[in-house]
Amino acid sequence: MLNDLRFGLRQLMKSPGFTLITVFTLAIGIGANTAIFSMINAYLIKPLPYGDPDRLVSLWHDSGTGNNGFFTHGKLLADIEANSEQIAAFIGATSNQSSLSLTGIGTPKMLNGLQVTGPLLKTLGLSPTQGQDFSEDHQSATGDHLVVLLSENVWKQYLNSDPDIVGKSIVLGHQSYTVIGLFEGKPTQAWIHWASCDFLIPAALPKHPWKENYWEFYTLGRLAPDASVASATQEIAAIKSQFSNRYSQFVRESKVVIQTLRDGGSDFVSKTTYSLLIAVGLVLLIACANVANLLFARATARQSELALRTAIGASGWRIVRLLLCESTLLSLAGAAGGLIICINSLPLLNSLVDLSNWPEMEFAIDFRVLAFTLTISVATGLLFGVFPAIKVLREGSARGLNEMGRSFTRSRGNGLQASLIVCEIALSVVLLVSIGLLLKSTNNALNEDRGFDESNSYSFIVARNPKPIPEATNEEIRLDRTRFSTELVGQLKQIPGVENATMISQPPMDPRNGVWRKVFWRDDQPDAPRNYTAGFLTVNGDAFSILDIPLIRGRLFDPSDQRIDAQRIAIIDEILAKEKFPDTDPIGHTIHIDGLDYQVVGIVGSIISRWLDEGKDSVVYAPQIHSPWNTSYLVKSRLTQSELEGKVLQSVATVDPDQPIGTLNKLEQLAKDTLNYRYVINILIALFGAIAILLASIGIYGLMTHLVEQRTREIGIRLAIGAFPHEIIGMVLKRGIGLAAIGIGTGLACGVFAMLILAHSTYYLLYHVSPYDPIVLVSVAIFVFLVTAFASWRPARSASTIHPSQALQLD
Repeated sequence: MLNDLRFGLRQLMKSPGFTLITVFTLAIGIGANTAIFSMINAYLIKPLPYGDPDRLVSLWHDSGTGNNGFFTHGKLLADIEANSEQIAAFIGATSNQSSLSLTGIGTPKMLNGLQVTGPLLKTLGLSPTQGQDFSEDHQSATGDHLVVLLSENVWKQYLNSDPDIVGKSIVLGHQSYTVIGLFEGKPTQAWIHWASCDFLIPAALPKHPWKENYWEFYTLGRLAPDASVASATQEIAAIKSQFSNRYSQFVRESKVVIQTLRDGGSDFVSKTTYSLLIAVGLVLLIACANVANLLFARATARQSELALRTAIGASGWRIVRLLLCESTLLSLAGAAGGLIICINSLPLLNSLVDLSNWPEMEFAIDFRVLAFTLTISVATGLLFGVFPAIKVLREGSARGLNEMGRSFTRSRGNGLQASLIVCEIALSVVLLVSIGLLLKSTNNALNEDRGFDESNSYSFIVARNPKPIPEATNEEIRLDRTRFSTELVGQLKQIPGVENATMISQPPMDPRNGVWRKVFWRDDQPDAPRNYTAGFLTVNGDAFSILDIPLIRGRLFDPSDQRIDAQRIAIIDEILAKEKFPDTDPIGHTIHIDGLDYQVVGIVGSIISRWLDEGKDSVVYAPQIHSPWNTSYLVKSRLTQSELEGKVLQSVATVDPDQPIGTLNKLEQLAKDTLNYRYVINILIALFGAIAILLASIGIYGLMTHLVEQRTREIGIRLAIGAFPHEIIGMVLKRGIGLAAIGIGTGLACGVFAMLILAHSTYYLLYHVSPYDPIVLVSVAIFVFLVTAFASWRPARSASTIHPSQALQLD
């Protein structure tokens, strides 16, 4: 075998042009596959950065209708923590009320963290880099004994890497906290990957029993040594049944689902990345087909040599082994080139894919990626090398020796070569159909009626912390934030160039902090299943004016609705009115949102509240006074973003110099940002499609050139007996266009079938577009036809210029 490899290397070095073209073609295919596999490795294969990560689980509620709860109530959380034997540690975390201002360091900074009900780091199998994790005593700490765990980023960026920080006090949310430890990175990245984690503080359920009514607790558990997901699920179902009278109807009626962190967080990502791997796999198949055709041509040129070897005693297997050794050498060289391409493309891929919420999941090459590259390189070497080897083996020595004395040959391998070209064109069409449908889907989403006008509108978030937040009641929190909001809105409206300003709990279509959905039911349907959810926003009347959301019936909010003693009222949107009040006027009805009563006073137009490609959905609006959470502000202004930002900061400082704010964002950009994942998929699929059609056009050009060279003598004879040059051009073009037509037809059918499967498994990819879309299918067919016709034209033109006398002299 070693001698065969040496011989193969010498043979390849004798044909540097062929070797370079082949290696480059393979490098493109293998490099693209390796880059995409690095994404799959980072998201789905590489072990999570925790201790014994396969034992970590999370809990969610399945209502059976699609309106599921991916978090749970504090009461169920507390009952599981107190009674479970199958789960050794069970904690919850929420980001509500967890944006705190860091003051006493000069310019105040807004930090975003989590409230946790237990030792998060210990449960994850991690340790603080300095200090200690939370203990049970910390959950009931009060007054001057409040504690915090800080991220090393905050410690380095805002606290000058103070080596004695552990044991010192800092001011968060106008309250003194003792730093008991530091943690590295973002420990929640594979659990609540979207949530910022500048700090961790105790949720203090024993001290704040009202927090047991929270619905927004994400859960994390570590299975006991002898427990399994199935046994833990069974036990928690029993606990839920035992204490069912403590829970809401939704919790009682829903099914508890326990999943490992890997299974619970990978569905969206896995479908997308595997789809990309399939797409880039098609590129590799096209590259293999191209290389196989090159090897066919090389085998034809070497047929006499190989036949002579067979005649003097070399076995058929020996000849096949020689050819496979050459193809394997080529594939390994292509793998080396592919790794170089991958290494150089990973920085671009990391910048293209937003990893801000996945900081530990940078795409990189490790032993898994190297093993994948080696595997596909060997597989491709065998794949594109086996067909020429079989051809030589079938034709044998007699045909090869006869060819030495003849000047004309027609290889029986041309049929197989033509079939490979048809496959290349078909696979290219599949990719082009995919990108056409995806681009149209993205365009449809961008042009979707939002239901509101986001032009010249900006938003920013304010984490308003009452003094001190741990001792504040809900009523005190609401009063403080209402007072602050009223003063700040007044300051914002006085800015020259600002048309209007108001508050809103969350701006619509903010990809970083989507509108929360709450369980909803009607007062006259007390026994209805608690499986319907609606978006929930707290606003005042000016929000509808700024966003130009039309009032359909009833009234909007007025200042009297913002009093603490005001009746709870709500405005619902058109979708909710039609879906839940089909036979009656909802105005005057009482609705229930998470167990609280609101009287409906108005109906407004429906909006897209979360993602552009999710369309409009039901939303309930309530006055700001009913929300104790962080508040965003809307500003309508024709000022530029940079001009407005400075003036907003001045306005906030006027109301409270210690109050930091979040980034000022343009609503139009926020809406576009909800499609970021589409942009990434579109760019990658478009790149794969471009590579595919380029390789396919090179392949058909190479095949037509090879056929012309094989038929040079025949063409010369045709010209000698009176054929016109345009007839020769037509003959060659007919062959190339015929192959293209078969490939296009096959590719269109396969492309539609592939998109039907993709639309079924990843429903979000096709948006208001059919897999049978005629514009996309016809456009792809015409484009591929023109490209392949152009690729066939040059060989056809060359054939028409053959001089008959020279052709007849060829051996």
